[in-house]
Amino acid sequence: MNQDQKNEMLQWTECIQKVCGDFETTFDKHGNLFIGEVKSFLLGETEVAFIKSNA
Repeated sequence: MNQDQKNEMLQWTECIQKVCGDFETTFDKHGNLFIGEVKSFLLGETEVAFIKSNA
C-alpha cells in the first residue's frame, strides 16, 4: 500500500469513526483502488449515514 492509499484509509477511518464510533476497517490490498465515502445528516434528532466502501 503506497502512502496515498494509507492517507485515504486513515481519512476514511476517521470519517467512519465520527459516524459509527469505535470502528475498524481494513483494506485487503489486493486491488489498488480504495473506495470510501461517508455522508451523514440529521433527520430530526437522529443522525442518518450513507456509507459506501470496498474496505
